[in-house]
Amino acid sequence: MPSYPNNNDAILTDATHFSILERRGRKFVKFKRTKMFDKLSNLELEVLEEHVWSKVDKLFKLSIQYYGTKEFWWVIGIINKKPTDAHYQIGDVVYIPSNPGAVAEALR
Repeated sequence: MPSYPNNNDAILTDATHFSILERRGRKFVKFKRTKMFDKLSNLELEVLEEHVWSKVDKLFKLSIQYYGTKEFWWVIGIINKKPTDAHYQIGDVVYIPSNPGAVAEALR
């Protein structure tokens, strides 16, 4: 998965969780905020294929099948708003964008 610039670190110091943190010998928990892909909201993409999800499908396999490389599995996930294989069910229609590089470029 690519790394994204400007990831916002967040620190949890909430009093609600203080007892749990204290038991674990911690004063806070540091984590990454969820990345929002606002730049994609106005991006128009052409659909190369509509693939019907089957029990043997994986995002990386679809990337290999349609692009010849497993590099763009995450693009398929983002475009379909289902970022991991576990989000799909048999029979779901998966939109395969014709230019995955445009998505990657829009996020730079």
